Amino acid sequence: MPHFEGMERANPIGFSGFGISAKSKHAAEAWQFIQYLILSKNEDSVKFAANYVTTSKIMADATEQSSDPVKSISSDEMSYATKSSSDYNLYFNIASSNEELTAQFDDLLATADSDIPRKLHELALKLDQEMKRLKDTEEQSAGSLAP
Repeated sequence: MPHFEGMERANPIGFSGFGISAKSKHAAEAWQFIQYLILSKNEDSVKFAANYVTTSKIMADATEQSSDPVKSISSDEMSYATKSSSDYNLYFNIASSNEELTAQFDDLLATADSDIPRKLHELALKLDQEMKRLKDTEEQSAGSLAP
């Protein structure tokens, strides 16, 4: 998002993964399935990866996410090791869960490529406004509790 205080680079990317329980009766088979689904290029892994933004450059290229106008933004961000956006602004996670902002972000997926920069900019401004509102509200509450 382009409007974080101090203009520090930050990205709100989260990662998820797969695990195998230590109590699994079929750990070897589970590991084979995970390897097949997310660590190799095949018809199923390409279909599966199309539903996510993959963290693998190889899979991003294989599934054409690297050239997708929206998914490539997230893929490109993985080239940078940065602090999480919530480390830069404590109000980010709360503000970004705002239903209106979440809906506006989701709408980007159906936005024409040429409109993405403008809409992303508008979203960033609204996110900044919401973070400022949350901060001001907290400071006012803290001030009213002071003796």
